[in-house]
Order: sequence, then C-alpha cells, then structure tokens
Amino acid sequence: MLKIYDISTDKVIESKFINVKVSYEYALDNFYPRISELDFQRNPLNKKFYQRLEDDIVSGCVMPSITIAIMDEYPDKMDHTGLEHYLQEKIQSSFVLDGIQRLTTLKRASEKQGFDKNRPLFVDILICKSMNKLFYRMITLNNGQKPMSARHQIEILASKLINFEEFDIEIISEKNKISKDRHKISLDQDDIIKAYLAFMSSSVNIDNQKIIASRMDSLLTDKIMQSDLNHREIEFYEVLSFVSKHMKASPHIKKWFEIPNNLIGFSASSSINFNKYQNIESNLLEQSIELFEQAFNGIDVSKIQLGKARRRMVEFYFIIPASFASSIILTACHSLIFGYVSPNVNLFKINLRLAVVSSSMR
Repeated sequence: MLKIYDISTDKVIESKFINVKVSYEYALDNFYPRISELDFQRNPLNKKFYQRLEDDIVSGCVMPSITIAIMDEYPDKMDHTGLEHYLQEKIQSSFVLDGIQRLTTLKRASEKQGFDKNRPLFVDILICKSMNKLFYRMITLNNGQKPMSARHQIEILASKLINFEEFDIEIISEKNKISKDRHKISLDQDDIIKAYLAFMSSSVNIDNQKIIASRMDSLLTDKIMQSDLNHREIEFYEVLSFVSKHMKASPHIKKWFEIPNNLIGFSASSSINFNKYQNIESNLLEQSIELFEQAFNGIDVSKIQLGKARRRMVEFYFIIPASFASSIILTACHSLIFGYVSPNVNLFKINLRLAVVSSSMR
C-alpha cells in the first residue's frame, strides 16, 4: 500500500502534488508496468549509466524519488484514507512523468541477490486535469536530459490522451494510408502531431529539414518553455473538436483542413486567439476561407516558399498580431474572419502580400 505524507498545490500548473511512501515491491508491481503505457521521455539508457545506482539500491540506499502523473480532476473533500483508495484505483491509469530510468534500474536491482523489496521509495504524485499543463511540467522535469524527442512525446500524448472517436475523426497512420476513405472525416496522424507541436509552441516553425532532428527537438522545447502553455485555458482537444465539427459541416472546409499547412497554421493561431472565433458559424468560416484563398492565390509563388508562406499566412489570418499588422490589415482580416463587413478583395490581396513580408521578420 501507499502512505500519504503531504499534499501541496502546484500553483504554476494548478494541480495537486501529493508526496507518498511505498515499498520497492509496490513500485515494481504498480509503477514499473506503467513505463510502457506512456513512454513520454526516452528509451532506457544503457545500463552502465545507472550501474552505480543499481549497486547502491542492493546495498540499501534510499532511491531518488520518482514522479507519477494522473490526468484527472482532484477529488476535493476527501480524507487521507479516501484519497489513498482513490490513488490506488487511479494508479492503474497513471504514467511515469519522471523516473523511467530509476524504475528500470530498480527492476534490474530486484533481480540481484541481497535486494530488499521492503525498502522505502518516495513518490510524488501529480493530479492534473490539463494536458497542456501536464506537458509543461514534463518538459521542465526532463529538459536537459538526453535524448528527449519532443516529437515522440507529442505523438504519445496525441495517441493516448486524446479520444479521437469523440470528434468522429479517423486517424490515418503511415501504414493504413492506402486504405484511407476519402469520404470520411480523417486526418493523417503525422499532420496532427505537427499541429499539436504548433499549438504547444505557438509557432508554425516546427520542422525544418535543414536542421538535424536533435537540434530541432531542442528548438521546439525552447519554444514551448518560452510560451504561455501553463497559463492557457484552451486545450488541443478543443481545437480538434472545432476542426472536426466544421469538416463535417462543409466539404470545402474538410478539404481545406486536410491540407497540412492549413491545419498547422490554424493550430498555431489557436493557442493565442481561439476564443475569438471558436463559435463562428460554418458558413462564415467557409466564406472566410474562400476569400483567404482568393487573396493567397494572388501572391507571386515564384518569390516565396509556398508551404512556409501558407502556414504563416493562415496563422497570421487567425491571430492578427498587432505588432506586424497595420490598421488596414487588421480591419480587413477581422471583417473576413468574423463576417462583419465585406472588404475589398483587391485591397486585402495587397495587404496580405505585405503581411508575407512582415511575417518573415518573426
């Protein structure tokens, strides 16, 4: 069993932080199996890195604490006994936020002669209802350790913590693309991963073939750390719900969101301005998209990187950052998005071209 020692509040991610004590045996029975459930961090490092800890555990050291996460609403008005029962139940759907290497080392140590399964292990249990905040804490716990793939973490988060069936979205992985039904509401898994990265980092610059993968992961982590992720009220599943709803309502919108760069640009903007347009009607969104495409098609594609420009313009179109937009662009874009007036298309084309130049300075 586990014993609660202290309950605190993590004010940064608005979550409960519970310190408990368990035995090594309990940890191996309940926490070690959770490693493969959500392998957020890294594949276990070569055991030589943890050989000293392994030997120390057998000799009787107190192993450094680990952190377990439970994605749930904290149950208020519950005494310690009730909370211990709650934790015991929820452990089966928890995951290891920090401590994969230590648990792997503990498992190896348990196979050696002299191992004492009754030795204590202190565990920090984080109860958090927000995927954004959970991801933020994971990054801060693991940042600087190697090798951590932000892209892999996002992929696991998307596949394990988001119920895609709730949004009637069929997820198309690399291996089942051939059998994809073009009439269904579907999105490629890789596109969703990129969209999630854009949402988390508030940036469309989430992949670059000229930058090696390890450096790209480092840059993405830096962007996420510098963003306001832990203060956001919008969750990525709300963005997916919006996309799913409008894809079902309009074949034109469905086709538009199936273009990866549109989904990425929209997701980046949603981390900042989603509450301004989350209740827009499908017909107005479709009109706005059509007008956007008219303006975008007026750009001389020989002078820009088309995919990169599309991402930035979609992001710009839905964010309208005052620092880069003149009052004319603001008026045009706001009226396009919210349908307040019908702006002059030619004027908007000019301003959209200017916006390409402005956004290149970001």
